[in-house]
Amino acid sequence: MLAVFGGSFDPPHMGHVLLPTYLLVRGLAARVLVAPCWSHPFAKRLTPFATRLQWTRAAMSIHGERVLVSDIEARLAAARPDGRPSYSIELLDALAREHPGYQVRQVFGSDITASGGFERWHQHERIAAEYPPIVVPRAGYAPPESCALPEVSSTAVRGWVARLRAGELDAEGRARLEGAVPAAVLEQIESPAREVIWLIGHGHVATHAERWLHARGFATRALSPARARGRRDRRAPAGGGGRPAARDLGAVS
Repeated sequence: MLAVFGGSFDPPHMGHVLLPTYLLVRGLAARVLVAPCWSHPFAKRLTPFATRLQWTRAAMSIHGERVLVSDIEARLAAARPDGRPSYSIELLDALAREHPGYQVRQVFGSDITASGGFERWHQHERIAAEYPPIVVPRAGYAPPESCALPEVSSTAVRGWVARLRAGELDAEGRARLEGAVPAAVLEQIESPAREVIWLIGHGHVATHAERWLHARGFATRALSPARARGRRDRRAPAGGGGRPAARDLGAVS
């Protein structure tokens, strides 16, 4: 049995990391494949894919070979000409082809079934028939005695991370963040950012360039052509002052 655990993992937290343990210890799966999504289905802006993939691999490394963190969502996205998010059925079909020796099963929380969310998934009936979901009990959506995993709010974690980066996280917030996020992930969040790529223009090519760069872990900044000309007319200050290096890719429209 190969259990498929997808999500944004922005960033991965303790609930994410403990879920594979729950599946393996209970004998619900022989292996767990963790698949960070390429993009959010509701167009919510995410941390670049390569960064989330790196965080997720750091978080899940404690499990050893029985838990695989896959870049398959990036490969599926590259094969789609329209740039839309992938459907779960496409991910499951691709994994079934890649792992023919396993029965592939989708994993999600009981909140998805309790809210009726699963019935709104694309081809949910085929998912239920061919990749029977493993439903993990979640607090508030299952009897309390069946909820073995901690409840961690991804929204709260992102808020703490945002305050950390802004230098506004107090001691209490720091303690909460350290209790919610694996140490290996927090270390990477606090490490210096990669270089910044300036994208000049806001057209079709710039949009695709931004996605391509984010997938490879680069931060980007948008600049209008008029402002770009002004920047080129000024001499760049000597030294970096500890700021990430910036590279100008030229005009992209």
